[in-house]
Amino acid sequence: MELTLIRHGVTEYNERALIQGGGSDTPLNALGRQQARQLATVFDARIYDYIVVSPMKRTLETAQILLGAQNQYTMDERLQETNFGDWEGQSITALQQQYPGCFDETGLILPDYAAIAHGETFQAVRERTRAITEATLKDYPNGKILFICHGSVIRALTAEMMHLAEVEQLDQVANLGLVRLKIQAEYPNNVRLLFYSRTYKDY
Repeated sequence: MELTLIRHGVTEYNERALIQGGGSDTPLNALGRQQARQLATVFDARIYDYIVVSPMKRTLETAQILLGAQNQYTMDERLQETNFGDWEGQSITALQQQYPGCFDETGLILPDYAAIAHGETFQAVRERTRAITEATLKDYPNGKILFICHGSVIRALTAEMMHLAEVEQLDQVANLGLVRLKIQAEYPNNVRLLFYSRTYKDY
């Protein structure tokens, strides 16, 4: 199975550096819609046998622009963004100052945040993304599959498929960035990362 993952386009929360997780159902802004239209000019969704989209506004809007009217997709809550609990909608800069041990040097949230923010754990996100990936692999062992979802979900899924010890071993994926994995019949022992965070500018 060849699995392509796409992160949604930019939102107001992205531009304002606010925590945007599963508890923040934000739409794309003008730049996000422009990014999706730019990717759509070089991205052929017709090659995919099965498309799954997170049921959040920003991913659904990204899907509608990318796929157009002719493509069918399924929504699945297992692709929703990590729920960051009490931190949803808060300033990343302010949280970094208050809880410096919960962020890495690039500003990405670390696993210890969950106990403070009462948020979803990284392990829980890994488990739910593994579940949907394995179910899809069972149904489409030789298929081309597309998931349109979120940054931390893509990192968690990729870390899980590649057997990485920590999600934080992976950088954040750019908005409208693509990741592609080749999951062989010998899964979980044969998974290849074909590329990570490719954007429309790379086509």
